[in-house]
Amino acid sequence: MGAVRYFLALAVLLSHMGISVGDMNPGVVAVVVFYALAGHVVYMLMTKFQSASSWSGLLSFYKDRFWRIYPLYFIGLILAVFLWIHGANSHFISKPPNTLDWLSNLSVIPLNFFMFSGQDQFTLIPPAWSLGLEIQFYILAPFILKIDKKLRNLIFFSSFLLFLLAQYNLFNSDTYGYRLLPGTLFIFMLGMTCHQLTSRDRHLLLGFLALTGAGIFFFATYYGIVRPFVRETSLGLLLSVIVLSLHKQNFYILERGLGAKTLRHISKSMGSASYGLFILHFSVIWWVDLYYGNTFLFSPLGIISVIILTTLLALILNAFIEKPIWKRSRPRV
Repeated sequence: MGAVRYFLALAVLLSHMGISVGDMNPGVVAVVVFYALAGHVVYMLMTKFQSASSWSGLLSFYKDRFWRIYPLYFIGLILAVFLWIHGANSHFISKPPNTLDWLSNLSVIPLNFFMFSGQDQFTLIPPAWSLGLEIQFYILAPFILKIDKKLRNLIFFSSFLLFLLAQYNLFNSDTYGYRLLPGTLFIFMLGMTCHQLTSRDRHLLLGFLALTGAGIFFFATYYGIVRPFVRETSLGLLLSVIVLSLHKQNFYILERGLGAKTLRHISKSMGSASYGLFILHFSVIWWVDLYYGNTFLFSPLGIISVIILTTLLALILNAFIEKPIWKRSRPRV
């Protein structure tokens, strides 16, 4: 899955450089798939920690998520502050920050409420709003896994219903169909709980959601619906189902057919760079803009430069910061 995660992060980067597919934002599609993958990660981690006592396993899970998310995030925050001090120009750092702004950037968790707080005018790592949403899910996920199946199903389909109502404009399609947890929780839960279903139920659920995503996408395309991200989120839902349907062994079969050892190494390296690509690309964009100008930044050479620089920086920080920390703090991973 390393290559998949890298290309999803790359889609987010390209979207922030103004690149679209038709008139769709590829970064939104990628973020929705990331939601489903986050749920998959929760299931895999809780499986590893289930041998521990209930509270010990819960604490181990939260510690793992902290050490996975925050070390590189804080480095990205330092880089962004440095560039802000030296004059980087962006809507996302356009207002003088107050104490609450700094606390929000440090904690990450409230960043996806920017539509109510105006926080997007001082967000040092702009894509981190979705990271805040992920963290909210991680806080709730272990409890969702343990509750009664009927209640879990009720939560899943209530979230799914809110997502549908947002797509059809009964609620804001951007806010409740993409940014906030109530309307996206079912996508996280899909990645988390589809592994717990019988083969028949899993195929029924994945098939139903695939048809739903495809139906909304083609309906919105045919009727020219332009509400924010309706087509992107529905396409992201469809792609999430496809990714979750591909078992890990299917990737190994593909790799063996094309040269296993080399492809596994490349995929692993791409996966190692994916989170850094997601977290650091705005800092690289601001740096290139600051020192080389807007014209170069959005030229083909500028875009390629941002991709290469961010990938290299992500790999360096993964090797010399993340992995040494994980060796001590994430021994089971």
